[in-house]
Amino acid sequence: MPADSHVWQIGHAGPKRTPVLVPSRANPTGAPSAPAEYRISISTNGRVVLPQPLRAARGWRDGDEILLIETGGGALIGSPAEILRSIQERFREPTSVTDEFIAERRAQAALEAPE
Repeated sequence: MPADSHVWQIGHAGPKRTPVLVPSRANPTGAPSAPAEYRISISTNGRVVLPQPLRAARGWRDGDEILLIETGGGALIGSPAEILRSIQERFREPTSVTDEFIAERRAQAALEAPE
């Protein structure tokens, strides 16, 4: 499962640039999916109600802590664990530099070995 598959990004849609929530990556099965679109409003007190289908899909319950992180192109929303996994995945090296070096040396040694 992609580490940041549960992190949603607030983007903009339509001519009035209405804020919408869209998934940042493929669904948890790894298969590409059409983004879900939720239109939400900000109340006079600055409160936002997250739609029930979104809460259910994320497993968010009443009282859960959710982070909203402002980015240059919008905002990210997710649980602290989801955001942490997303950040860790972005900085994880795909392979070990040491393993690459050892593999290159072994390949070079195999080419130089007498037959």
